[in-house]
Amino acid sequence: MKYFSYVKNKQFAQALAVLKPRQRYITAKRRWYAVRLGLYRRALERESWLSVKTPRHTVVSTIANIKRQNLTNEKAKGHIEQLLYDNRYRQFHHELIKETISLYPEVVFYFLKAQKEKSGTLDSSYYQGLYIALLQQYYPLDTHVDSYLSGFLSYQADDEYTDKRCLYNNIALHMPLAKLANLNQMFTHHQLDQIALSDEQQQFTVANLSTVENLNKQKESQGYQRHKVTVIVTTYNASETIESCIHSLLMQTWRNLEIIVVDDASTDDTLQRLESLNSRYKGLTVIALPKNVGTFAAKSIGAQYATGEFLTCQDSDDWAHPQKIAEQVQPLITDARVMVTTSHWLRLDHEGQYYVRQVYPFMRQNPASPMFRLQAIKQEAGLWHIVRTGADSEFFERLKLVYGNERIVVIKKPLTIASHRPNSLMTSKEFGIYNKTAALARLDYWEAWRLWHIETLHQKTSLIMPSVEKQANAPQALFVGIPDSIKVDMLSLKESLDTHTVLSKL
Repeated sequence: MKYFSYVKNKQFAQALAVLKPRQRYITAKRRWYAVRLGLYRRALERESWLSVKTPRHTVVSTIANIKRQNLTNEKAKGHIEQLLYDNRYRQFHHELIKETISLYPEVVFYFLKAQKEKSGTLDSSYYQGLYIALLQQYYPLDTHVDSYLSGFLSYQADDEYTDKRCLYNNIALHMPLAKLANLNQMFTHHQLDQIALSDEQQQFTVANLSTVENLNKQKESQGYQRHKVTVIVTTYNASETIESCIHSLLMQTWRNLEIIVVDDASTDDTLQRLESLNSRYKGLTVIALPKNVGTFAAKSIGAQYATGEFLTCQDSDDWAHPQKIAEQVQPLITDARVMVTTSHWLRLDHEGQYYVRQVYPFMRQNPASPMFRLQAIKQEAGLWHIVRTGADSEFFERLKLVYGNERIVVIKKPLTIASHRPNSLMTSKEFGIYNKTAALARLDYWEAWRLWHIETLHQKTSLIMPSVEKQANAPQALFVGIPDSIKVDMLSLKESLDTHTVLSKL
């Protein structure tokens, strides 16, 4: 039966789609799959009527209630502690910690501390790295931090190298040049060129990263010049970072590159900076929107001007390693079956410290990084859903369902260094993860598109996103459950589609 094959391969959306709607969440195991897919509210709505609850049921209920913020802080902490200190739930500890670490890191820290004091060690590299990162956070002056870090670094498994070097940066390094040398060690490990700082007297930040002039700049692209890549950058009040972002793209080793920057009605001097950049560099298209319609509408408008065979995106506060485009385009060129490539990133704050909301590990998949065959994707899967936030996750998950993992290549190299800023989309007061209302809206949207994916697969109809024009003129939303707070005003979208200005196209 397909259901069990999907479960075995951890393809939980496909597994649930095989089942009839009334059967999808009737067991604790299926509700566990729902939780793994982020369907927390659906898991709670279908809670078991049985008086005796299994450990899996208890874990599902706890995670879902915590993520939906249905519990007070004290109750949530108490539930997590109960599950962590009870060996009946041991098989679920890893997932429980991953789901709750960003909300209650102190509970996880004291659990790991107790485990280490009890047995003298922690039973996974993930727990060890997490414990050291939390120890530095809560007890930065603890004399054991350096010795724990030294022991942890001595076991350099290949797939953990970058995360361990990030931890080393955050604990042991304080000077910009030392932090740069450490980052260059990571790049060398991944067979990437080394980089420099624009100003060695300034902080180690994303805006201060610089590409070393490379005499062999075209080495990756020779023989492939017919393959053009379009990069779309959307901007909104990105004055502090936009120049660094664009420079990183202009310095790519892959030379057949088209850069389209879409300014989403910025109120600072971002547009003026873009005009200045355009006067100095060729190959830059700048589009100014009359209304602020959000990054995914802006990307969709930018895509209308794309002439590349392949398309990818970059956020305006990110810095691309000079080999990023070359690394991602090569699998698409060499294997016609590959439809999408994606890559990893590291996030860096204004003090030169690596950041990840889940504390550890640091290197993660970059949600803005998919590079894909533009015309095929437009016809077979569609581009982005026009909402304010969260559509990058929906887009990538849809690509995985349409094409399967075997046609998507994940490049596990840190090809992007992203800025962790207090006013970014993820951390903003209006749409960020630390605003309870906004966080729940993001979860509601996540559930809405997940359920749309599952039901569309069940109905065996095409899982395709309509064009931005069709979305702008649709009489109703594509699927139910989209929170009003993240919807784009369709009148503003229509105006931006009709009256945007192409300031330059060279």
